[in-house]
Amino acid sequence: MRNLTRQHESITGLYVSLVTLLNYPTSKDVLETDEDILDRSIHEYCPRGSLEWATSKADKLTEAALRDPFQETLYQSHILSIEMYIKMLLEYQKHLSKLENQIDSLAQ
Repeated sequence: MRNLTRQHESITGLYVSLVTLLNYPTSKDVLETDEDILDRSIHEYCPRGSLEWATSKADKLTEAALRDPFQETLYQSHILSIEMYIKMLLEYQKHLSKLENQIDSLAQ
């Protein structure tokens, strides 16, 4: 049970990064997105954080996109592979959440 809880916490901690990467897979996608939209979408992925926190994360993401030497993606297959991997991890996270709820209900 302890191991399962640790796995859940670990994957949940990556959730914001994964969903952001899923929705903005390239530097070009980040740079073409309005700053307010990027701020709000990051805040939506992690509503526990403040909007200021989300704005800070969006600023860091934009700065990283500006520094990216590969402004154009050469191979769409890389993006497709990352997208499939992220979706698999997000499904696993949902599964772990269901198991956690079942364990919590049994413990009560």
